[in-house]
Amino acid sequence: MLSTRHGMLVLVLIAVFAAVPVVSVAADCQADVTAKLFGTKKGRDATEYVWKVDITTRAECAKVQFVLSYTETDNEGNEQAYRLPMSMKVRSGTTSSRKVTRRIDSRHSMSNWRFEVSRCDPCGGV
Repeated sequence: MLSTRHGMLVLVLIAVFAAVPVVSVAADCQADVTAKLFGTKKGRDATEYVWKVDITTRAECAKVQFVLSYTETDNEGNEQAYRLPMSMKVRSGTTSSRKVTRRIDSRHSMSNWRFEVSRCDPCGGV
């Protein structure tokens, strides 16, 4: 008798969960990010890197979160990886641009930089 009750409970739970819609807001939101290094400006204390970052989306309106990842090497050859998160609101059919600046110690160098989308949410979404 216990197994029959257990079986009925399992069937009821399956029916309840099957009726609940699964909403994936981010699934309908896709974005692309491209970046071009405009240049570097070496000062006495710091080196400044400047990029033009372009973001496009097919969503009508989206809040796009993206990350600058890079490796910084000090004058002794020690490497440290960095990830800097950023976000921007983007409208469909347009390319939204942003100037991104990063300053590092002038005795260090930057390599392996890249920008990548980490999340895309429709406006008014999550």
